[in-house]
Amino acid sequence: MRRVLKSLVVILLLTAVGVPVYGVDLTAQDIFEGMVYYENDQLEAAGLNDYHCICTQTGSRAMQVLEKDVYFMVPVYQLHMYDGKPAYIFEPDAIITTLEIQTLDRLRDTKIGDVDCYVIRLTPFEAAFERYPSTHYVAKDDFRKIRTLNYASTDELDRVLKILDYTYSEVNGMMLLKTTVVKTEDEEGNLIHTVTAEYTDYEFDTGLTEQFFKQFDSDISINPSYN
Repeated sequence: MRRVLKSLVVILLLTAVGVPVYGVDLTAQDIFEGMVYYENDQLEAAGLNDYHCICTQTGSRAMQVLEKDVYFMVPVYQLHMYDGKPAYIFEPDAIITTLEIQTLDRLRDTKIGDVDCYVIRLTPFEAAFERYPSTHYVAKDDFRKIRTLNYASTDELDRVLKILDYTYSEVNGMMLLKTTVVKTEDEEGNLIHTVTAEYTDYEFDTGLTEQFFKQFDSDISINPSYN
């Protein structure tokens, strides 16, 4: 069970009784934790422990299709499998590691479409990587991710901007990922390519355990993606 900060407990209680939460003074870390534990909170509220779903990615360059198995378990274990091999893993300790190597700041609140959002930014400590920050737009009502701006490098370009937009749908009374759309732009704002991912075939309480995830700790390959 995660350690929830006092102010995060307050905001969840206020939301539960229908009190507006916009005046609650949250820190960047409160918002970060709420974002990271969003799926955990959805499953726990429904009395569930885990899920498995299919992530189908379609890239605009060659219109090829790539399919992954996605596994999630409370609190925040996540594993992507491609062609029977582990491609990406996230465990609770990764949260601590993230905050040990990056600064976390809260920026000015904004609105994405009709969704009021908190805005936080993670910036690497190391000078060589500080020009590759990530900015997260987080819904004020439940901490789901609405948009992420992520600077990265590619084989061809030193710095590109990846704009990730998230949509959700109701699955067994929970709001879980439906699609992500990733647009990659160069530094002049020119669109390089787009990747759309669709999350389908959710199954719940499949019997996942911590050992299932830990067996892949030292066997992660490059995460295949059309991003």
